[in-house]
Amino acid sequence: LTGTIGRQMVDMLVESSNNVEMILKFFDMFLKLKDLTSSDTFKEYDPDGKGVISKRDFHKAMESHKHYTQSETEFLLSCAEPDENELLDYEEFVKRFHEPAKDIGFNVAVLLTNLSEHMPHDSRLQTFLELADSVLKYFQPFLGRIEIMGAAK
Repeated sequence: LTGTIGRQMVDMLVESSNNVEMILKFFDMFLKLKDLTSSDTFKEYDPDGKGVISKRDFHKAMESHKHYTQSETEFLLSCAEPDENELLDYEEFVKRFHEPAKDIGFNVAVLLTNLSEHMPHDSRLQTFLELADSVLKYFQPFLGRIEIMGAAK
């Protein structure tokens, strides 16, 4: 990744910087959902552990958790689909958004980590690393060195 391929990958990120920035923001929001719904504060809104709460209570829980900005809260609430009783199955909601963000976000974190290790002095890459800080921190425990070994003979 230190040569032409690494530079081309960084060039691609720079050319798509608006989209990459937006995707990183989405990953950040969606990756925090699991922490939100497993917090003690959130469980106060679902004391019986049924996995459903009102959309209003979901909003209150997000505000009291203080990990989301007002615009992020509004965006996530716009993604929520309550049932006919205005109840939100938050476990399904988390599964629908957190799991894909986790799967795809991990690959983005691996890419950025590899690029940063092989191209540490590329100032353009530093911008993306700063934008991806919370995503990289989320995956830090899983980002060890990956060794590819040939078949033992």
